[in-house]
Order: sequence, then C-alpha cells, then structure tokens
Amino acid sequence: MPIRLLTRTARWKRGGLATRVALLSSMLAILVLLPALGLGYAALHSLIADKLASGLELTAIESRLRIESRIDALHDKIHTASRQSIFSNALADSAERNAYIRPLLHELCESTPEIDTLVLGDFEGKPLATGCQRHDADERWMQPALQAALAQGGPRVAVLEIAGVPHLDLAAPIEYLPTGSLEGGLWVQIDLTRLFEGAGSAGDADYHLQLRAGEAAAGTTRTPETTADVLRYRIPLAPRTTGALPLALEVSVARDTAHRPLQLLVLGTLLIGLGAIALVSWQSRRIADAIASPLAELEAIARRVAAGELDDIPSADVPAHEQDSFRLLAASVYRMIHALQDTQRELSETVDARTRQMRRVEADRLLKEHALASIDSGIVITDLTQPDNPIIYANAAFERITGYAAAEVLGRNCRLLGPHERDGAAIVQLRQAIASRTACSVVLRNHRKDGRAFWNQLAIAPVGNPDSGDITHYVGVITDISERKANEDLLIDWLSRLDTIFTLSPDPLVCFDERGHLNYVNAAAERLFSQPPEPLISLTVPELEARIRSRCAISRPYPGLPPSPDQATRPLADEADDPTQDCVIQLARPRPLTLHQTWRYCGNGGSSLVVYFRDVTREAELDRMKSEFLSTAAHELRTPMASIVGFSELLMTRRYDEARTRDLLGTIHRQANRLTALLGDLLDLSRIEARRAEGFHFERVPVRAAIEDTLAAFLAPDTRHRLVTDLDAAVPDLRADRAKFQQALLNLLSNAFKFSPAGGDVELRILPEHPEGRPLVGVSVRDHGIGMNEEARARAFERFFRSDRSGHIPGTGLGLSLVQEIMNIHGGGVDLDSEPDRGTCVTLWFPLADAGSVPIAEPAAAHTCPLATHDA
Repeated sequence: MPIRLLTRTARWKRGGLATRVALLSSMLAILVLLPALGLGYAALHSLIADKLASGLELTAIESRLRIESRIDALHDKIHTASRQSIFSNALADSAERNAYIRPLLHELCESTPEIDTLVLGDFEGKPLATGCQRHDADERWMQPALQAALAQGGPRVAVLEIAGVPHLDLAAPIEYLPTGSLEGGLWVQIDLTRLFEGAGSAGDADYHLQLRAGEAAAGTTRTPETTADVLRYRIPLAPRTTGALPLALEVSVARDTAHRPLQLLVLGTLLIGLGAIALVSWQSRRIADAIASPLAELEAIARRVAAGELDDIPSADVPAHEQDSFRLLAASVYRMIHALQDTQRELSETVDARTRQMRRVEADRLLKEHALASIDSGIVITDLTQPDNPIIYANAAFERITGYAAAEVLGRNCRLLGPHERDGAAIVQLRQAIASRTACSVVLRNHRKDGRAFWNQLAIAPVGNPDSGDITHYVGVITDISERKANEDLLIDWLSRLDTIFTLSPDPLVCFDERGHLNYVNAAAERLFSQPPEPLISLTVPELEARIRSRCAISRPYPGLPPSPDQATRPLADEADDPTQDCVIQLARPRPLTLHQTWRYCGNGGSSLVVYFRDVTREAELDRMKSEFLSTAAHELRTPMASIVGFSELLMTRRYDEARTRDLLGTIHRQANRLTALLGDLLDLSRIEARRAEGFHFERVPVRAAIEDTLAAFLAPDTRHRLVTDLDAAVPDLRADRAKFQQALLNLLSNAFKFSPAGGDVELRILPEHPEGRPLVGVSVRDHGIGMNEEARARAFERFFRSDRSGHIPGTGLGLSLVQEIMNIHGGGVDLDSEPDRGTCVTLWFPLADAGSVPIAEPAAAHTCPLATHDA
C-alpha cells in the first residue's frame, strides 16, 4: 500500500506542466511563508523570553536591595557600637568590665537574631568578653579578623562557610580614647541564611530565591541560565558598607511554568501556517493552468536547438509515460548546455595546462636569475662542448669584481683574467680537476680589466647531461678575498711584532687558556721560572703558583693567582680586598728580585688569563734607600740641633761663670759647625745630583800642582799623625774640575786622620797607571786606622753610613758618597780596600786630559792599593 501511494504521487508530479507549476508554486509559497512564520515566532519568543528575564531580574534586584540594606544596617549597628566609649573603657578595665560589657553584648545579640557570635577582643585577637555564641565558633578566625581590621583602621568584612551555612565575619576596631590608638575590636559572625529569611522575598509565587556563597557564587551572571528543569538568574551582592562580597542571590523558576506561553505560541503558529499553505496551493493550481500552453512551443524549440538542426528537427526520444513539458524542456536545454560545456572544458583544460607549464618555466628562470644576481660572488658558466670552453653566462657580481661587462666575456675563455702563476700549484690542481671532470676549490691571484691584481677564491663544479651523463658545463664561483687576504697578512704581521715584543721584553709574561693551562710564556718568564730548565707549557694555575711559591722568600709568601675565570666579573669592592690583584712578589731564588704582579682576563667570554710580572727591584731598592736616607738625615740633623737648642736655653735661663759659659758656647759652636758641614755636604750632593756635570768646570790640571794646593789648604787635626807623600811619579795632566778635585781629596785626608784615633802615618801617593790599562791616573790615600770589615766595605758609599758606631769619631757619613758622585761625573771612579785594625786605602781615578771622559767605573769595585809605606 505505501509503495502504490508513492508510485501514484511520483506519476502525479510528472503528469503535466500545470501540475508541476502548481507544485513548484506551492513549494515557493511554503519557502516564503515558513521563514516569515519563523521570524514572527522568533520575535514573539524573544519578547516572551525578555519578559521572563525581566521578571527574574526585577525579583532578584528587589530581594538584593532588601538583603543589602539589612547587611548595611547590621554593619552600621556593629560599627556604631564599636565607637561607644563604654567599649573603649572596657579595654583597659580588666577587673570590672564583665559587669557592664556582657549585659550590653547580650542585649545587642538579643536585638539582632541574625548574630551567631559576638565577642569583644583585645589588640592581639584574644577574647575579653562574649555576648553570644550560638554555635561552636573557632576562635582562630577571630585573631586574623581583628588584626586585619586594626591594620586597615576600619571594619573588616569576610564571608565564611560554617557547617555548610554561609556566615558574614565582621570585625570592627575599637579606639582607645586616652591614646587615640586602636587597641581592640568587636568580632561578629552573622548567619546569612537567617538574615536572608528575615529580609523577605518579592515577586511572583512561582519564583524561588536562594542565597549562594563561596564557589557557588563564582558563576554569577547577569543573564538567565537554563538547565534541564529550571531557569535561574544570579546577581552578586555588594552592600554599600562592605563592597563586593563572595555572595550571590539566585532566582529560579520551573522550566515548564516559564515555557507555557511559548507552547501556546507554537500551536498558534502551526495553525496559521497550515491555512496559508492550503490557500497558496489552490491559487497556484489556477496560475499553472494559465501558463502551460505557451511553454509547449518553447519545448519544441529547445529540442531543435539541442539537436543542432533548425529546419528538420526530429522528435525527441521521450518515454511513453512522460508528459511533463517542463521536464522535456529542461532535458533539451541541459543537453545543449552540456555539449557546449564539454567542448569548452576540453579547450580550457588544454590552454590551462599549457599556461601552467609556461608559468612554471618562467618562474624557475626568474628565480634562478634573481638568485644569481643577488649573491655577492661572481658566477660564470663555461661550455665544454664548444672549442676553447667559452663563457656562456656571467652574473652582475662577476662584472663588479672583474670590471668586465658580460658582453665582453661571453664566448671567451676564463684565462682572460690572467692568473699570476700559470704553472703554480693552484693552476695545476685546477687543470687536473677539469681533466678528470671533478669539482675543486683554489685561490688564484687574478687581474681585473684595469690591470689591478686581486685574490680570487675560485670554486668550480661540473654539470652533466641528465640523459647521457656526460659533463657538458662547468659552473665557477668567484669570490674576491683581497681584503680578507690583506687582513690575514696584517694579522700575521701584528702577531709577529707582538711575539717579538714579548720575546724582547725583560718582564716575564704568561698566558693561560680557558681550561686553565699555560699556553704562552715569553723568554723572560722562561729564564725566571724554569730553573733548572723545565717545560712550562701546559702547566696549570696551581702548578705555576707552586713553582713561584718555591722561589719566594719565606718572610714574603706568594699570594697566588685568581682561582677561576669568574673572578674577572667580581665587583670592584671585592678586587680591592683581593691579595692577588696588583701584588708585589719577593723572589729569593735564583736571585733576589722584586716583581709587581698584575693579571687580567681576556678573550671570548673573559676566560683567558694573562699574568704580567714587572721587575721593580730597582724601584724598591730606591724606595728603601730614600726612606733610610730621610730617616738618617732627620736623625743627623736632630742631634746637633738638640744640643744647640738645649745649651742655648740653659744660657738664657741661668747664669754661669765665665769658664762654664765659654764651655757651653763652645759646645754650641761645635754643633753649629757640625750642622753647617752636614748641610753643606747635603747641598753639595743635591747640587751635584740635580745639575750633574753642569756645575763642573773641567780643565787641564797638573796632578802634582793640584795635590800641593790641596795640601796647603789642609790642616792636620793633631800632631799624632804624620802625612807621608810620594809625588815623584811623572804623569800627564788630568781632565778635572780643580775645586772638586781638592774637595774629594780633602775628604779622603780628613777621613784618614779621623779614623786613625791612635795616630800613625797617612800616606798620599800618585799612581801613574790603572791596573786594567785604562787611561786613568790615580791619587791614593792610605791610613793605618781602625779599618772596615766586609759588610762595612759593601756599604761604605751609602749616605749617612758610618763604620764607627760608637759615636766617638765625628762625621756625617756623607764624605765618601760625595766623593763617589764627584768621581762619577769626572768619568773616573773610586777604589776602596780596607781590613779591620790594619787601615784603609782609597784611590781616586781621574781621566787623562788627552783621553777625554771614560766610562764611569763601578763604585763598589775595589783594587788592591799598591801603595807601600815609607818615610817622608
């Protein structure tokens, strides 16, 4: 039965043009009416839904205002109570406060049934008095609540959930009036469920109100939320006094109750739609009957056009049961269109295929040309199938490097660049690679078009025929490395210079790599740290430290080197306390040396350590001598000055007889003379050192005459000594300053007499020849006094040094120093020979007048004095 019904319906649809037009018209009307009905239904549905949402929102807002006003009232009530003076007094009245505070707290609890807990607490959060406690409230909540309220200086509100019931935790601070400080507070817990029930509800009886707290209030939304059974709306609570709270008011209504108007709307819409469809179907049938006859002719014409025969168009092959003109017309039109479309599709596919192929070829060509034109290296392609292997392509970089235009090199061989050496190793390697059809890379010295030479790094690669596999072309890449070559040569030159500088440097220098191993050491460091000769390269920092430490003096241990490269990034304050930063090393072996050590980190990441040792032995010795000189000079000047000041004060404050007064004045006079002599020697030394030879007037001086003039000006201190002279030797004239000659000789004679306290002969003699054959003439002075030991001889020419430490022999210790400076400026020297208790012999060596100045002799060098004692 269903199959028969479907068959009849199909036949009815294909029965005729009028039937089809009527059916299509009805369907069109339905398509128009259904959206209209849908839009109407949607509009009414939106209005009903908006009304429902407005009702839910209005009910929620009214209920929220009641609850918020109730919370604000409770908040103001607790805050007002906390500001009463009775609570301020109760904080300090620990003995009597229970008598009047507890009744007040109980009264406040009874007047406010929503309060579960009311406690008066001190500033530490400890309870002082309890008004009510309707449940087991945890007093641990009280302490943080009160402390937070005291910290912020006002009421503190929080929401807690106790046994599944939301509570409002309120802490109001209490001001202690005598001091004006916050010393306690009221802690209140309010049952929000009772408060919500006491606030009442508003709206329709179908609406249900619920209070949500905590996570249940987190989903607060301003639009209705639909679930399987109900439609609910949440709104947050934000009382005026507390601000936003984690509370929300939820209004809900049953889904069936809310959607009852919508169900009535759907039923009405269906009835209207069915009536409209019936009316459109009846009217469509009438219209279809009117337009069916013209379409029959259109059907015949369509058949002729589809067959391509306009004169004699055969009838179309139509099934016997087919009577629908529209179907026939559509079939004819489709056949015609399909024929045209097939032809056009074939042509279009052929054209598209050819176009895509040409575009791909053109894109590949442009891409390769852009790639070759954009690189900095020159590209040339040579053809091996043609005679002399000509160039068939050259890019813009080749033109820029060589100076040749592409048109100038096409068809020519690459030898036009003219390599500097045609039989060099690079040319041989290039020829072998081309002969064996392999790739290679060489460096050549070629020439540009203008004749200038440049270094060319040439890389060639063969290109084969994909069909036969034969090598047909070579691609060459030309790179101008002239600048890199010049930089390499400059770097090698600088490295050679630095190596020469470090090798010739007298100061030791060592370098460690990033692993802490010694990778460079100059010659000075090898001589200093490699005794006996041992390899230094690859030593670690601790190993070099141990080697240096073994050569240091025990009294001055070696402070070492920085332990790791991260020392290079330490703050400057730490470097000031680092014993290895700019330290002084005292070496005792292989010879005494004073070195100043500095180090720096360099290289990539500052991980390479460079240590520089500067020889400051001379500077250290000069500093020591300067300090010792200043100390001794101050002492020598202080001693006569103390005598002069002391004895002069005695003469000014007391009266003495004439003999005593003369004795004191004599002492003052002697000390003044001693001070004058000391200052004179110091001034002489200072002038000699400052002006060197500028203050000397050199001339030809006869030796014998100069000695006789000196002896005439010399006064022997006493009669116990006898001056013995031997001036018979025939010697040429000297080149000397006459005054300085006499000053040096007088100093020697004075010392000879002073350091012979027991008396004896003082011998003066001329020495015509120098023991080493140098062009010098000597004048020697020998005594038979106390003499000097080896240590005193080594220090005899130091300033203020006196071999007699007893103080019985007068003197400043500057005589021999002054003599040495005078002889050095003359270009001569001083020899000293002395033995304890046997006397001292000092010889002055002056250059001959005809020999000019000679190199200055070492002051510490001593020759045996050849003077033999004999009587005058």
